[in-house]
Amino acid sequence: MRDEHFVVLGVARPRTTWLTDIGHWANSSMLPIEFIRCVSIDEVRSRLHSDRRFSAVLLGEDCTGLDRDVIETARDAGCVPIVITDSTPRRDWPALGAADTLTQPVTPHHLLAALREHAIGVDHRSHVATHETSVDSSPTGCLIAILGPGGSGTSTTAMAIASHLAGQPSRYPESTSTRVGLVDASLNADQALLHDLGDVVPGLQELVDLHRTANPTNDEVRDFFWFSARHGYDILPGLRRHRDWSTLRRRTTLAALASIHRSFDFVVADSDADFEGESETGSIDIEDRNLLARELARNADLVVLTARAGI
Repeated sequence: MRDEHFVVLGVARPRTTWLTDIGHWANSSMLPIEFIRCVSIDEVRSRLHSDRRFSAVLLGEDCTGLDRDVIETARDAGCVPIVITDSTPRRDWPALGAADTLTQPVTPHHLLAALREHAIGVDHRSHVATHETSVDSSPTGCLIAILGPGGSGTSTTAMAIASHLAGQPSRYPESTSTRVGLVDASLNADQALLHDLGDVVPGLQELVDLHRTANPTNDEVRDFFWFSARHGYDILPGLRRHRDWSTLRRRTTLAALASIHRSFDFVVADSDADFEGESETGSIDIEDRNLLARELARNADLVVLTARAGI
């Protein structure tokens, strides 16, 4: 049997009944738990990043800021994420990484059963395996990353490769044409200008934001792309401003890249060539800023480098 002492975090909207009930059960020793009530998702993140170990975190599904990143942050800390839902859950929380869901009204029996099944007490545990949620197991296309410094022809090279691939016959019998997606993943995105798109919404930011709380279908992913009739491929506009990289959270960005990868036969990414991260610079900001370039290069089937002429 697992250790019977659990340290549990909880967060929900103010005056939520189950928060009060669980606090009462813990204080009266009805349940073998220490319950720590948090006022916000930010407090949950802060506690998870502390040196203290937690068995589980109970997350109200109507809590502001609850998304894939919070759930995976809990898992990375060895803390089991459990979402408290209404009779009809608003989202598919297990698909976003939740270990379990409990339907309101929560009872002591159901809560303890969930903790015993998924969580480990804090007194005698040595390690809790983390879990990286799989976004989709569908076959993926070929990813080609175009890397290079500004002014070396990275964007035009990406366009030329995407245009050539769009003219090739499909690899699949059920499809009459090859689906090619051109992704503008550069921090100084200019593909929207080169394609004269005008309006650049939706784009990369909106697609990443969608993955905070959902696992979209291939068709839903392709709806964020703009079709270029002249070139025969779909294009995803990039960041509207260089500083907007700060809105791209790691796990939602990785989930969005995985969705793009499986939604096209070929994905051509116009990217940067700066891969430095926290280990090289000691800065988590630089780690996050270069996330797109680093992940695209790491997962690419082919990397094309562009360079300026000269010494």
